[in-house]
Amino acid sequence: IFPLRGVGATMLRFRLQRCTGNSIRLKFKSLFMPDIYTDGACSRNGQEDAKASWSFVVVKNHEKVYEASGFVTGKQTNNTGELTAINEAIHYAIDNDYESVTIYSDSRYAIDSLTVWNLDKKFKGQQKANYALIKDTKSLMEQIDVSFVWVRGHANNWYNDMADSLANSLVGITY
Repeated sequence: IFPLRGVGATMLRFRLQRCTGNSIRLKFKSLFMPDIYTDGACSRNGQEDAKASWSFVVVKNHEKVYEASGFVTGKQTNNTGELTAINEAIHYAIDNDYESVTIYSDSRYAIDSLTVWNLDKKFKGQQKANYALIKDTKSLMEQIDVSFVWVRGHANNWYNDMADSLANSLVGITY
């Protein structure tokens, strides 16, 4: 499989398939897999009465096709909201039989925890914040091809701002 990047993050793939004899057939498969913008929010982050939420916006061919949001269960922090948004987005992509997805997030913490960190070395067996959520999300990532793109938060990115607004509205944050 040879992924090509086109306009936005639309994925075009070529697959080589063996035919009879020595010939090779080039099959063009336009997957037009979605871009998913995720965000988390938390009112009173770090406080005992904190309330966290997550959201994602699904975009295909530069059009919003779906959005979802909800409250975080368990520990109520902004980072948990960010990670839960990515987890829910991957669940959505798997449930809709996508072969790949590009996830846009304004959380370097969430992206790095899923793509850079070696959890077993970083945490050395200790139960650290979000360890179970990170492990669960990484196991989901084994079922689908996931690419991440970091976007600057609050920088007039239409779909990131949409996800931000959805998550914030659930916990009563307004700008």
